[in-house]
Formats: sequence, structure tokens, C-alpha cells
Amino acid sequence: MMHALSLALLVVAAWAGTPPDDVLVGILRQPYPNQQNCSLNHLNYTSGLNVTLTKLAVCTDRTDDQSNGQNTMAVIDSKPQILYTTGSGSIWGIDPYTGSSRLAVSVPNGVGVVGLAFVNGTVFALTKEGLYSAPVSPSGTTPVSKMSSFKIDEPSATAFSASQFFATTQDDIIVVSLSTGALVKRTAFGFNVIDVDYDPQGDRLVALYNYGLYFVDPSTAKATEIIKIPDGDGYPNTAFLDASTQFYYFADFDYAYSIDLSGTPAIRSKVVYDGYFCEGHFFPIPPKPKGL
Repeated sequence: MMHALSLALLVVAAWAGTPPDDVLVGILRQPYPNQQNCSLNHLNYTSGLNVTLTKLAVCTDRTDDQSNGQNTMAVIDSKPQILYTTGSGSIWGIDPYTGSSRLAVSVPNGVGVVGLAFVNGTVFALTKEGLYSAPVSPSGTTPVSKMSSFKIDEPSATAFSASQFFATTQDDIIVVSLSTGALVKRTAFGFNVIDVDYDPQGDRLVALYNYGLYFVDPSTAKATEIIKIPDGDGYPNTAFLDASTQFYYFADFDYAYSIDLSGTPAIRSKVVYDGYFCEGHFFPIPPKPKGL
């Protein structure tokens, strides 16, 4: 099914109570063969307003048509930035308010990034051949260095905590230490996870797979079902857990949902959705620092 780049979001179910954060920011790109065309968008989950802030040049960095974009929210010198890579290029810092971008971290040619993490001023780049890292400066570009070498299959989804990188493949949860780069595999699902997020409140993963949400213990790979998801028209990787509010956002090709995971899990909003995010997660917009 082909969908337009623009998103038509219409609220069809009201929030129960006050929404935790009704504005999200994300990177949209066009489908093949125009995947080098992308933009930064703000989406309001309660009004349906979708604003394209600016076209982004960062997607022209893509050198592999099959690579999947990766991103993470970071705070660098007190300023929020989206760290982003096409998966086959370097790592860019994008202002979530204006869309202005800069080359933040250089990645060697031929190194395909399959996951990004940002902890204590350092970006970690997970690849199928090892773990790379680099400090991120407020200005200028720093190169990555390789922390460890290993071989893994292409992950279907990744997440991170303050000390570990998590990746899911067809059969395993892969756990990589951010301090040493050491890797551990734990047999888990037997089918591809669509999205995975780390929940620090429960020291657990929240996984979207098999048309449901699950809590997963990363130390044992044991999964516990949270809530079934209505079967829509496929699940692109368009999800995000706001751990501070315990709200989980995701979209299929028909609807975008928010799910309240606090107390008894329940769908709190559902909006008509035409299009999809293609480039990693989307995020609640952080408070704008004074002076910006």
C-alpha cells in the first residue's frame, strides 16, 4: 500500500483526562526510490495538527537504499538535539524546534549503523560488526572509535538504558555493555519484534510484537503480555515509550494510538493516520531552554 508523505491526523477518540504531552517530533522520509527526501515534523495528537517545519538535507547522506534510519534524543550543552543517521552515513544533530542540522559525529564509509544510544555526553553506534562510540561536542565534528567487535544479525529494533544496549533479532535479545562493549545473547521470541523501548521505572523492555505489547525482562528474556493491539494494516517502526508518563505511542498504516501503561493498560487516543514515520522513533518535544 502506497501512502503519501503528508500525514492526515484526525482525532476520533478523546483523551481520558489531561494528555501527558500531545506534541511529538519526528523525521519523515518518502518511500523508495525517494528515500533521500525527508522533513522534520511536529504532530499534535489531540488536535490532529501536523506541521512540516522544514525539509532536511541529512537524508542525502544515505549511501545504502536498504538502510534504516536511527535516531535518539540528546541534550548537548543544555540544548536538546535529535541525533540521527540514515544507517549508512554519519550522525547528525538536528534542532527539534527549527530543524537546523549539523554534522555531529563522523562514521567511516561502509559502517552501517543499526542503533543509536546517547548516555552522559557520548553517542554509541551499534553495528552488525561491533560497537562504536564518540563524545558529542556542542559544535564541530568528532569521529567514532570502535569499542568492540562481534557479529550479529540485522536487528529488528533497538533500545538502551544508562548502561546497556538492547537489540532484538528473529530469535534473540542481544545485550551489549556500554562500558565494555561485551555482548550477551538471550533466546527470546522466535519472530521479529517491531519496536522495543527501555522502561527505567521497571528495569524492563516494552516490546511491540505479535499484535500486542509485552513487558520483557532483559536478564531472562521472559515476556509478559500487557495489552492486545487492534490488528491494523501492518506495523512500521513508529513507536515510542515516554517512560516519565508511562504513555506508549505507535502507528500502523491506518491509525496512530497512544496507550496508557500506568495502572490497567488502556488505549487513550486513536487518530486516523495516512502515512508513516520511516526514520526511527518520534519523541515528545522537550521544554525549550531559555535563550533559544
